[in-house]
Amino acid sequence: MKNSKIGFLYKKVDIPLNNRIKIVSEYGKVDSPLKKNEFKKRLNQIKLKTLYVKEEILNVISDININCSDIIDKVDVFVNKYEKIFKLEDYKQIQSTSMNNMNGTLTEMWVEKLIHIITDKLETIGKGWFNLFESNKESYEFSKLKKLLTRIKYMMQDTIFKFANRSLNEFVTNIELLLPEKIELISSIEVKNVWNRFENVEEKITIEYPSPLFVVELLENKEHEKFY
Repeated sequence: MKNSKIGFLYKKVDIPLNNRIKIVSEYGKVDSPLKKNEFKKRLNQIKLKTLYVKEEILNVISDININCSDIIDKVDVFVNKYEKIFKLEDYKQIQSTSMNNMNGTLTEMWVEKLIHIITDKLETIGKGWFNLFESNKESYEFSKLKKLLTRIKYMMQDTIFKFANRSLNEFVTNIELLLPEKIELISSIEVKNVWNRFENVEEKITIEYPSPLFVVELLENKEHEKFY
């Protein structure tokens, strides 16, 4: 059918009228070719296989995923930013302190937070697949609660691997930046270190060579013969 109100350029365009109005069903539901009893049977089969049968479970996994993502970016195994030159013992001490702080963050803050999320979201479910107060070991072994906790365990392991791997790579990179590209032995009393020019991204400057990481003290013995 031609519509005379379209305008001069579109006079020859045929615009079909669609008298059939499609009503979208609530929640996007569609008619299933399955019979009612068959549909319920298949739905029950799916429920037996999946964890996602209650809204609380989705909330648990979502909140734990958010907390795991925060840990990946915030926790470090090593100290990777050096603001001064260290004695070797002092350097060992700050790295040991960093590892102790990491351990405290994981065991006292992170794990406790995850426990709170699980208990807070699931305590209202009561008896059934996700019963937190299940005392029968055999029932627990076949419950969805065990499957959920197993999944959370894998999420935690993956989180620890990711932040440890990131921190280790940063540590290696920072140490490599302190190493010369090559060492030239000019004579028995003259050694030349050849450095690559690199950029200090934070201060936006180019540095010919980095500051040393360690300071070494040479002490002469009483016989004035050796240094140690």
